[in-house]
Amino acid sequence: MLQFEKMMAEPPSTPSRHEKSLGLLTIKFVNLLQEAQDGVLDLKVVRVVMIYVVFEVHIYKREWSS
Repeated sequence: MLQFEKMMAEPPSTPSRHEKSLGLLTIKFVNLLQEAQDGVLDLKVVRVVMIYVVFEVHIYKREWSS
């Protein structure tokens, strides 16, 4: 079994905050790809959206850690 397949077969019981953040970024990126006309993305737009998502996650963490 390949290392990747092994990792996918045994997901962690509680994802770390880094894994959650990466998951949110991945979901947003996939959504952008699905909404893109002909599957073509403007990387400048992707960059702005990804910065916004990271900022949003940071603010959310700050509000809940207080």
